[in-house]
Amino acid sequence: METWPEPGTVVTFGMCDFRSGNPQFVGIGVISGPPERHPHGDWWRLPVVPLDEDAPATPDWITLADIIDELPPG
Repeated sequence: METWPEPGTVVTFGMCDFRSGNPQFVGIGVISGPPERHPHGDWWRLPVVPLDEDAPATPDWITLADIIDELPPG
């Protein structure tokens, strides 16, 4: 992936989930804004929201490295 997904793009992502005792999970969400610099780290992140109201919990932010696949808006 050469560019950041634009807002409205549906993405699947993988992340570490230490609280559940499972080292990795795969999620799905919608990019809800442009990339922003992380306030406490030296990397960029994307805001993401659940695909729909009934979707399981989605993290507020993901990094470009978390994204597995994407579907353009529309």
